[in-house]
Amino acid sequence: MEIACGQLLDPLLHCPEQAYITVSERCIYDCKFCAVPKLQGGVKSRQTVQRMVEDARKTGKLHCISLTSGVEESPEFEAKRVQKSSVISKALACPLASPSAHFPE
Repeated sequence: MEIACGQLLDPLLHCPEQAYITVSERCIYDCKFCAVPKLQGGVKSRQTVQRMVEDARKTGKLHCISLTSGVEESPEFEAKRVQKSSVISKALACPLASPSAHFPE
């Protein structure tokens, strides 16, 4: 009996055909489903995010940029940080999936 079928796709940056980037790996909240607050990782600079996206673009497989983030200081601060990084997608004419799309400048 076959339960499922499909094919494995090579990830570009975490996901196939997209640069899926966690900008801040720190968080003030303790959501039970999320490991980020327990890991207290780093925070990527705008330049680091830009380099990651450029490297993904050079493969010719980039179709979307997805930015996500923990909340290091406050939701408002994090939305602004991610929004600043989202300028990269405009320069590359690449679709962006980001929470910052919900916050006006």
